[in-house]
Order: sequence, then structure tokens, then C-alpha cells
Amino acid sequence: MTSPSRHEYRNVKNCHRIGWLPADRPARLRLVADAYGLDRGGRVELLAAMNDALARVEAAARRSDRCG
Repeated sequence: MTSPSRHEYRNVKNCHRIGWLPADRPARLRLVADAYGLDRGGRVELLAAMNDALARVEAAARRSDRCG
């Protein structure tokens, strides 16, 4: 088993701080992909779409932060 990355550790720490239980994110993502019946190619597209969506949310948050 590999040790958690700094980002993963921060997420677990934040979950505990606000009273949430940490989630098994890979298992959750597999569940979504399975529910939609995605094959290997569909799963790759799902990850790319999620990455794009997260980048857009991050960019919007940064713009909002700069605007005050």
C-alpha cells in the first residue's frame, strides 16, 4: 500500500475537520462508471471530462477570489 499524497492527506484532514467520513474515491468512481455502463474508453473519457470540469471550477473560484 502506498502512502497518501499531500493532497489526499489534506482532503482526509478536511473531512475529519467538518465531521465527514473519508470516502473511497476510486470505488465511488467505479460505481458511477459501472452505473453508466462505461467501457474502458468511456472510463477514460469520464476521467478527462472530470479533469476538465474541475479545472473550470478551479479557474472560476480563482477569478471570483481575485474579484473579491
